[in-house]
Amino acid sequence: MAFVGLSGGTFVLAGLQLGWVPVAQSYAVALVLLAFVFPVQALASVLGFLCRDAVAATGMGVLASTWLAVGAIMASGPPWATNKAAGLPLLLAGLALLIPVTVG
Repeated sequence: MAFVGLSGGTFVLAGLQLGWVPVAQSYAVALVLLAFVFPVQALASVLGFLCRDAVAATGMGVLASTWLAVGAIMASGPPWATNKAAGLPLLLAGLALLIPVTVG
């Protein structure tokens, strides 16, 4: 379930960046990240904690919050606007994912 969310979000965002989705529809891409990817990965994180798999659950929780932040930033700004604040959650996610990778 977690990888369905991850692959869905990555595919939709890559489609926007590769020009498969018109720039005018970047708000729709943000809604996909907020309405599909974030809930699926957040649910996977909760289920992982309930199954006592803290390593996978932590990774999915970090990714879920990252998709939420990226979707919210994309939805709040004009299409293709450069936003330096968008890089900070991505940098934090990369560093935070070192924890479950190291423990696992």
